[in-house]
Amino acid sequence: MKKYLLAFLLLAFELNAQSANPYILGIVPLAAGDVVVATDDFNRGDNADLGSNWDVVTSLSALNILTNEVVAPGDPIGERWNADSFNDDQYAQLTLRTMVTDANNGIGPACRIASGANTQYFYIANTVDSRLFEIDANSYTQLDIGSAAGTGDILKLRCIGTAIEGLNDEVADVSATNSVVTAGNGGIFGADEGAINPTGDDWEAGNAAN
Repeated sequence: MKKYLLAFLLLAFELNAQSANPYILGIVPLAAGDVVVATDDFNRGDNADLGSNWDVVTSLSALNILTNEVVAPGDPIGERWNADSFNDDQYAQLTLRTMVTDANNGIGPACRIASGANTQYFYIANTVDSRLFEIDANSYTQLDIGSAAGTGDILKLRCIGTAIEGLNDEVADVSATNSVVTAGNGGIFGADEGAINPTGDDWEAGNAAN
């Protein structure tokens, strides 16, 4: 009896520890002072774009919804949240699901996406590396290269003034100082040049604390 009781107590302790860990639950805690503006869990019917709260970014193709996840079925792909406005200092995050193995491909959060132009910052990842980019009027500039990612990782992009930073599960991964893109809305960017389409889930964006 004592043996079974000890095993039960150990199991209960392990489950309690896991439930207290936000990363196991697929949740990244907000940085102090951050304010959530918009969320999307994509739990709706399959569709060739993300719906009325989103706009396809100028010069890009539409993201898709398939089995309650957001899918990037080509390159380049991106949409911008249009239902709310954002402060210039902002963040966006996305949970990675289906991963691609091609460097410089993947799906991830985007910030400061302009209305009427392909101008933004984005942070994508795959099983080889991660990339931080700035786009100015459809001209792409790579700002940094980071580490590989995996299924379930939560990519967060934070833009505060000229400090542009990408974090994987709240661990700093890529960063740059850049003043080209100053305002816009949160969204999602994707790039897929292979046979597998990258997917994500549980997008969130908001106003970032200084």
